[in-house]
Amino acid sequence: MKFYIPLTLEQDFIDWLKTDVPNINYDFELVRDWYARSQTGYAPVSLRAMLFSIEWKSKVGNSDASSNFKTSYEVPIRKGDIVIREDGSIFMLNWTVQRHPNNQSTQAVDCNASLEFTRHVDETLDERGYLLEEAHDEVIAPAIPCVFSEYTGRPDYAASYNTPGISADHLLNVQVQYNATTKAIRVGDEFLLYGHRYRVVNWVGTEIDMNASYGIINLMARKAAGGETA
Repeated sequence: MKFYIPLTLEQDFIDWLKTDVPNINYDFELVRDWYARSQTGYAPVSLRAMLFSIEWKSKVGNSDASSNFKTSYEVPIRKGDIVIREDGSIFMLNWTVQRHPNNQSTQAVDCNASLEFTRHVDETLDERGYLLEEAHDEVIAPAIPCVFSEYTGRPDYAASYNTPGISADHLLNVQVQYNATTKAIRVGDEFLLYGHRYRVVNWVGTEIDMNASYGIINLMARKAAGGETA
């Protein structure tokens, strides 16, 4: 017996997406480069997709923040894309896109922070020692939706301040969309999160495609000394 793939398989999925299924089917804006949205002449790209929970058997870190994401082939998607749901919720597509006979599928994770990355620039002096420019913090990447979680591996330890002993000094994992602006982020750059200043201590590009055209930057960061701002 031969199995015949229905000729309407792909169209059936498109028709399903167009159906108003509560808590499953949504309208999204697809954002390939977050900063392009603020440029003159930007044309939003819309798509219809399924977004539904993953029935995880266990929880590690913020794994429960991820959902399944499926859409038709009308608008190509790729890892690192940011999607904005019709209710304003922002997600990052953080899995390699799987191509099925009638749909593209990946996972989407809730963006849980908007981070601005800065770099300290030392003062500039001329050849006679006169000040040309004060030391300052330069914005490398303006605020962009990111995903952060606490590193769940073996913790480091650091001396406690104001109390005796040592305390766990966990790292943060931060996922950032790779684009023409964020690719300038490097080790030593900083960002503010919940009243604390963090410094990037590692930059990993394993989730960027081999042509360095799209993907996700994985950063590791820890609190900067004296970095409390509130």
